[in-house]
Amino acid sequence: MKRIISALIALPIVLVPLYFGGIAFYFVAWVIGALALYEWVILMQSRHATRDMAVLTALLIALTLVIEFVPAIDANLYLLAGAAVCALAAWFLRRSSFVALFAGATYIVYPFVVLVLWRDTFFNNVLPPEMSGEANALLILYILVSVWLTDIGGLVFGKTIGQTDWGGAKLAPATSPNKTWAGLGGAALAAMLVPIVLVVWAYIIAPNVAPQFYVLFPVAVMLALVAQAGDLFESALKRKQGMKDSGSIMPGHGGVLDRIDGLLAVVIALHVVLTLAAFV
Repeated sequence: MKRIISALIALPIVLVPLYFGGIAFYFVAWVIGALALYEWVILMQSRHATRDMAVLTALLIALTLVIEFVPAIDANLYLLAGAAVCALAAWFLRRSSFVALFAGATYIVYPFVVLVLWRDTFFNNVLPPEMSGEANALLILYILVSVWLTDIGGLVFGKTIGQTDWGGAKLAPATSPNKTWAGLGGAALAAMLVPIVLVVWAYIIAPNVAPQFYVLFPVAVMLALVAQAGDLFESALKRKQGMKDSGSIMPGHGGVLDRIDGLLAVVIALHVVLTLAAFV
């Protein structure tokens, strides 16, 4: 019950600012990002947790404000390059007190800035202004719903089929003992609910273009797999540090990172693919 209540409270906090965009979406991204960053520096056992959180939050706010003044294609390239540099720095400095900063910039700041950029600009060059704003919001909603369905499908299948003798094979027992292959399959199946709805809707209003939506089926499966990989990545970090949850701000869910780990991985993967594809 706590899990459901927490989700019902969180939904309007995210969806209402997403619909209106602008400073409302910026603000919710800053707040959720700051909470995630706080959990991150604690998870990384930073010796300067307050300082690192403040620096990373300031970076998040600054980038979301500055990126608006950079042409979209350049902004995407700069973000990808900056994230790659920070990831390499985190790797080479992994025994340093600065690792939380560089890794946090790649793992949390980067995808949050991408979400803000996409909400403001993704379809601006291909759709008229009166349509692009809503299309940008729908893109973010598509990503969010896909990840949420992946989590739900994984949980339901894992708690049912995953508890049987024939369906309970462990996905990664050393990292996350509760995750099963059945849960992974359920995550992929649940993610395909979105393209099913979109294809049916397309056949109703525009049958000629409906086949173009078929590409969303393999995309949905890939999103599910990446989201589950993001979940496993955070689980590995928590297990290494001897933590069950990244926090306790969301009763029934744990911390903010526990809820957005799959989303972070999906946004990073999509941004890398789309940005590199633009230069091929």
